[in-house]
Amino acid sequence: MTELTRLAEWTVPDDEIDHLNHMSTVFYAQRSDAGALRLLENLGATPQALDAAGLLPVVVDRHTLFRREQLVGSPLALAGGVTAVGPGRLEIYAEMAHAETGELAAMFRLGVELQARATRTPQAIPAAWAEAARAARIDPPPRSSPRSLPLER
Repeated sequence: MTELTRLAEWTVPDDEIDHLNHMSTVFYAQRSDAGALRLLENLGATPQALDAAGLLPVVVDRHTLFRREQLVGSPLALAGGVTAVGPGRLEIYAEMAHAETGELAAMFRLGVELQARATRTPQAIPAAWAEAARAARIDPPPRSSPRSLPLER
């Protein structure tokens, strides 16, 4: 079974609501990115460690599958985990859900790389952080897999 790490909990505030009275897609992205940074912290890449190494974590790829619109006051939770570790990139799966009912609001696939703070060039993930990510690696839950229609009639 996939174990997702709880990364954040909040209630949707007024300033995250768009002109249609739903949570703005910008804030889905912002919340998922913040969750990815929290996940990195759990692996040892704290803000202090990143500063000391001259590194900046950057979400370089994001795929969002929206499941259910959220309204002001909705209690939400974000959970996720590392699904793959490459020499210069972590792949992360995260999901945002109603904190009380568990109903999914959105699912995310994020690609995160570390970049040199001074040049913004991609850098290798330090060995200790990469090893921690491999040890905590998860398989994305089946509900996150792409769905398609059969070719037959």
